Amino acid sequence: MLPQTGTGQRELAYRIAEAHADWVLCTIDGLSCPAQQKLALLQAVIDTIRGTYRAPGPAAGPP
Repeated sequence: MLPQTGTGQRELAYRIAEAHADWVLCTIDGLSCPAQQKLALLQAVIDTIRGTYRAPGPAAGPP
């Protein structure tokens, strides 16, 4: 049953966002790459959410 009040809907949205963020962190943590790359990926996710992501230039290395 879904919440009917605005407060309940906001609480549900918050909990869903929290679960999604936990999944993203666990997924990135489980990657077999150096911590530096994991941090860069996490920052790219954050920037994408904020709408400020810019793809690295060619000097960043191979994809």
